Amino acid sequence: MHNTIKIALFTPVSPVRSGLVDHIESLLPALLQHLDITVVTDGSYEPSSPLFVGGGRSQIPWITYQDFGQAPERFDLVIYQLGNEPNIHGYMFDAIHRYPGILILHDLVLHHAIAELTLSRGRADEYRAEIRYSYGARGDELVQQVMAGREREIFARYPLIERILDSSLGVITSNGYMTRYVKKARPALPVCHIPLHLCLPDDLPTEQEVLAYRRRLGLNDKRIIGTTGLYNPNNRLDIALRAFARVIARHPDVVYLLVGAPQDESALRARIASLGLNEHVRMTGWVPADEFVKSMLLLDIGVQLRYPHVGGMSYPPLHLMALGVPVIISDIEPMMDIPANAVIRIPPNHPDEETLLFSAIDRLLSDPASGKELAENGHAFISEQHNSSAIVKQFVSFIRQVDERQSELVRNIAERRRTVSAINNPLRERLVQLAGAALADLGTPTNREDLLAPIAEMIAGLIGDNGEK
Repeated sequence: MHNTIKIALFTPVSPVRSGLVDHIESLLPALLQHLDITVVTDGSYEPSSPLFVGGGRSQIPWITYQDFGQAPERFDLVIYQLGNEPNIHGYMFDAIHRYPGILILHDLVLHHAIAELTLSRGRADEYRAEIRYSYGARGDELVQQVMAGREREIFARYPLIERILDSSLGVITSNGYMTRYVKKARPALPVCHIPLHLCLPDDLPTEQEVLAYRRRLGLNDKRIIGTTGLYNPNNRLDIALRAFARVIARHPDVVYLLVGAPQDESALRARIASLGLNEHVRMTGWVPADEFVKSMLLLDIGVQLRYPHVGGMSYPPLHLMALGVPVIISDIEPMMDIPANAVIRIPPNHPDEETLLFSAIDRLLSDPASGKELAENGHAFISEQHNSSAIVKQFVSFIRQVDERQSELVRNIAERRRTVSAINNPLRERLVQLAGAALADLGTPTNREDLLAPIAEMIAGLIGDNGEK
């Protein structure tokens, strides 16, 4: 019989609009059967979900980060559900270094979030320190490149996740790509790959309810292609819209439904108009959960492109597959867990990306049987790999394993920080050079850092952190 672990769970919740909110609020009721959980918010809002309001024994307690800081010892373990949106997850980037815990990692690339929280808010020294911690001698050069306007390229190549990992007791990832990255970057850190818990309601809308919603949107006799989610340039909507403009020449009864909130609505509407698609594209904006599910059930084809990616598994394709919708995705590493026969993949930045997407949509519209087969394969994959009860068991098992090893893992964090500090110390770099010169006189190759570094670090340890006796 396990003792109940008191968990402080740092996460956004409703009314925050985020797929991560849907994820955790769908998972919490099952986790509460095994764990004593208090949600920790950033303090900028009051939770609005029935999970947190209304009273009753099933109500989940919540506190603010400020409240948590008054007495963190009340909790046995801290868990962070972390994404890369600085305005939603910003408080966690501070908390995890003060209160190490388990990381539910949704995005591997955190660079732009950290840059926003530091560099963009006048805290350039903190940004430089983060870069130097993660990338050592290259850090100053990378900062200069970001300052020179090459941030998009640098952010994509350097995820800036290293210090976050070094403040974690363990990491839960949502795909094999992130799992492999974390294991390679920090081999001693406990890592567990757990598929995303899908946040679909137990009682799906009836066929009559979906038909009524279709009539409400004025789409009675239309076939519908759709893209769902929060739209930004990485969703490659421009390519999708250009391909769709070619589709309607062959299939004039097709409408493109955009379900979700765009990052820049005016720019998106202008682009739709410039392509002559005003009569063929519908934008719903943000919709509540029940309408979101109805919108997905309307679709004949889902188009969910994404590139550049930030490492995490994308939610929208999984939801569509679970609902039996054939899906077209970008051919990217984070989505490689999905079998080849369950989706159509389009290589991003391919010279013919638009044509490949057009051909895929055209084939599915022209050959409904192929779309039906694709949808069945996708649904079967979701049913097998994203089983709710299995996911909950994995979460609880990993949390208990980390809790049992917590004292050891806290010591490991201190050791990792000391090691990184020693490696990135400019004094250490100079000592490696001096050790190399001395050993070269004895015939040792000067490029053997595996031999030279331990010597330099022993000297650095004798000199001390500040370079003084």
